[in-house]
Amino acid sequence: MPKPNSLQSHASVSLEDLVPPHNFYHQLAAKLDLSFVRALMREYYGSGIGRPSIDPVVFFKLQLIMFFDGTRSERQLLDIVHLHLDLHCTPDVMEG
Repeated sequence: MPKPNSLQSHASVSLEDLVPPHNFYHQLAAKLDLSFVRALMREYYGSGIGRPSIDPVVFFKLQLIMFFDGTRSERQLLDIVHLHLDLHCTPDVMEG
């Protein structure tokens, strides 16, 4: 008897469905407007010299995560962001 195709047996899952709606970072994203950050930092970003920099909004969001989680190391911060689904589901955490 042939083995069933494993791709057909898996359902599509959204990360947002896995994180409860009352999650702290979901609530924070709903209330926090960071649209001013790009305009404020425009003169310091996008000069075309050197390596491309991280988006200023993403940088600011990462700093907030460090503050709220009590993280003191940027390496530890990146480990936290890669492991926690709630941070990936928060609108635009990694995209700005």
